[in-house]
Amino acid sequence: SSSFIPCYPVDVAVTFDFSPGNTAWDIQKLNATKTGDDTIVKSYEGAWNDGSKTKLWSMCLQEGQYRFAIYDNEGRWALVCEHWYSFTDSSL
Repeated sequence: SSSFIPCYPVDVAVTFDFSPGNTAWDIQKLNATKTGDDTIVKSYEGAWNDGSKTKLWSMCLQEGQYRFAIYDNEGRWALVCEHWYSFTDSSL
């Protein structure tokens, strides 16, 4: 018999400036049992033709803890913003 694994819909929308190659983002699934063994589940680095455009990525994430981070590169990659999220099945 197969078991159902809940999935939580997530949208990421990024509006790029005139230097889209300087912008990147990622979503990491955090490993609760082994620090530093996190997995990047989705990432994107701006391309030259993304300038002044808004791009949307839709995905479905399984239960767990995640970290979303966005970076800017003006000579070196720097973290601009990060947030942590948890998805749990409230019916358990």
